[in-house]
Amino acid sequence: MEIAESLLVAVIVASCAAFSTWRLLSVRARLRVLDALIAICGDGAGFGRLRSKTLEQLSGGGCGSCAASKGSNAVSPPVSRRPGVPRR
Repeated sequence: MEIAESLLVAVIVASCAAFSTWRLLSVRARLRVLDALIAICGDGAGFGRLRSKTLEQLSGGGCGSCAASKGSNAVSPPVSRRPGVPRR
C-alpha cells in the first residue's frame, strides 16, 4: 500500500510540475514543444488542436486576460485615472 501511495504522489507532483512549466513557457516555446510532440506521437494524440489554440494566442497579441487583448471592446479608464489629469 505504501508503494501505491508513493507512486500516486509522484504522479501528482510530476503532473503539477509539467503544468506549471507549460504555463510559464512563452508561446513560441510552447509551439516548439508541441511540434516535437507531434513529430514523436503523431497528430492522433490531439496535439494539433492544442497547437492551433496556441497559434491563436501568438497572433492575438496577448494572453487574453487583459482588456488590451480584447480589441475594440476595451473600456477606457475613468477620467480620474487617466494620466495627465490632476487628482482632486
